[in-house]
Amino acid sequence: MRAIHLLATAGAAVGWGGPNRYAPQPTGLLSQPTGLLCDYQRHPALGVRRAPRLGWIVAAAPSSSAMIQSAYRVVVKAVAGQAVVWDSGKVKSNESVAVEYAGPPLNAATPYSWSVTTWTKSGESDESQSDPSAPAVFVTSLSGNWSSAAHFISTPNSSATFGYFRKEIDLPWTP
Repeated sequence: MRAIHLLATAGAAVGWGGPNRYAPQPTGLLSQPTGLLCDYQRHPALGVRRAPRLGWIVAAAPSSSAMIQSAYRVVVKAVAGQAVVWDSGKVKSNESVAVEYAGPPLNAATPYSWSVTTWTKSGESDESQSDPSAPAVFVTSLSGNWSSAAHFISTPNSSATFGYFRKEIDLPWTP
């Protein structure tokens, strides 16, 4: 019986079975948007389009039950130097999926970071502004005519689009 009592006491000391002191405490304010996506991907492995589509999950205050996004602001920065490339300003819209980048043309093969701030409304109450999201990163794809020089590897005198590369060798075999 003593072991169970000690376990329960140790559990209470680290936060088991009671309120989690490490969890964010409700403040009545919005937290930041999460789940940032670029061209429907969380971490785009290949380059994205020159006008990527952005998306996010709207965070609601813990005390609210029916919050609707009423506006957003997207900020895109160049990773090198952190210069602001595009600031959408406050856009009155409830869209949070496939929001198209509408800034100046992005450079090819260049990393950019972006974040979003949202405003929500519940009924006729005043708007609440979220904190800016943690930045997400995307890299634009290659551009130009770089693929015109690409060709399949083949033997020089072969008309086939693929070649066989082989060499016969004799291996000593002893049972």
